[in-house]
Amino acid sequence: MPDGGRLTLEMTNITLNPEAARLHLDARPGDFVRVRVRDTGEGIPADILSRIFEPFFTTKGPGKGTGLGLAMVFGIIKQHQGWIECSSQMGEGTCFDIYLPRYSGAAEGSPATALPAAPRPAAKPSSWSTTRQ
Repeated sequence: MPDGGRLTLEMTNITLNPEAARLHLDARPGDFVRVRVRDTGEGIPADILSRIFEPFFTTKGPGKGTGLGLAMVFGIIKQHQGWIECSSQMGEGTCFDIYLPRYSGAAEGSPATALPAAPRPAAKPSSWSTTRQ
């Protein structure tokens, strides 16, 4: 988002029945966690949207990127039996929905054996922001 914008991260539990799963290309019925990453940036042109997960595909100039970022994301999600969907509108932004199988087993360990929480920073550095103006 070279001109600023908003980046939003959302997580929610989703249950897909067979009918709902048919609406998504790589989906299957079951319980999932959906991680949504949405921005209000420039958007991705429709003519390249189908290629964004290809290894080494990039629209950036020489020395600006390898084109491996989204290909690696795609591979990691597939290795975890999930899938990713992308929608984009020019001038409005892009939305990535990542679906990962929801773990339904019991939590490992008990509060007595769990590791203590990592210390949190006292204050958020001013450089951390989800909104660029």
